[in-house]
Amino acid sequence: MGSPFKHGGITRGTDGFVNHNKIYIQFFHLPSGLTVDFKGFITDYTESYNVSFNEQEVYGRMDPIATYQGTKRKLALSWSLVAESDAEAYENWKKLQIYIKMLYPSYKKFVFGKDAAGQDFSATTLASPPLLKLKFMNLIADSSIMELEKGPLVDKMVRKIKYSDGGDARTGGLLVVPGSLNVNPQFADRGALLLPGGEPGARNIYPGASLDGGKPKHQNSVTDAQAPVVLPYEIALSTEFTVLHQHDLGFQKTIDKAAMKVVREEIKAREQMMKMPGGPVVHTKKKTLKPKAARAFIRAQIQKKKKVLSALTNTPVVDKKGFERFPYGIKEKK
Repeated sequence: MGSPFKHGGITRGTDGFVNHNKIYIQFFHLPSGLTVDFKGFITDYTESYNVSFNEQEVYGRMDPIATYQGTKRKLALSWSLVAESDAEAYENWKKLQIYIKMLYPSYKKFVFGKDAAGQDFSATTLASPPLLKLKFMNLIADSSIMELEKGPLVDKMVRKIKYSDGGDARTGGLLVVPGSLNVNPQFADRGALLLPGGEPGARNIYPGASLDGGKPKHQNSVTDAQAPVVLPYEIALSTEFTVLHQHDLGFQKTIDKAAMKVVREEIKAREQMMKMPGGPVVHTKKKTLKPKAARAFIRAQIQKKKKVLSALTNTPVVDKKGFERFPYGIKEKK
């Protein structure tokens, strides 16, 4: 994906460290295909799993009848946008505006012509909800993509860890429904960058100027009479998401109904042989069995088939495919 953090064409401060280790929060907007990245200065992260049952009280029963409804996974994420330069303060604010736009739905506008005043005759309909894919290293990612494999012992204390980053948010992100977003600029702690119109002596940054404290390159299009604008150096963000899983969850018991039908038919056929007039006749490779021996032979076959049927019915409950790495991408090497 390249290096997402490079302000003014220059990599500085924590940019190189974050780019190299991919320590960033990434959002992919499904309707538009836009992607936005934030440095992973996470201040709080919480997961909650809500198991829902419908409990119905019935007369004469001490305990309610509980019917399972579903299990919901929610994420609560807080992080800080910290600017190490004037340019980064601008980039952070710009990226935040892009992310806020992602929280609104997408529309389709149908134009049918123009009126006498040149205005469009049009109709607008809702096209798609604001669905996102979210990724932060292996902590927030689709488990079918992620893999953190703990291998055999290297020595008494250390194990090899194989880690695959699973691509970007588009290919390996967790599909989520965004919730409320709280934006809290930290003016009291870090202050802000003051743009044109500020008090005398303030750092005024003009369009086209160097946003790293240098002298403005182009001032002819801007006057000091413009209203002042501030860009915070630090913004505290907090939001929540509901996860929409795209892989199998929980456990399953596999029962092969087709195989069970075949075995039942074989058992039924042998039971019919036992009821033949004059007794059953069984031909083996070596000889033909008399009725008494034939009955014992068929009875043994029926018992074997019933064991096969029992095994098909009582299959073990195992992890569903794709669930073994949920939710953090960890599995033991076999």
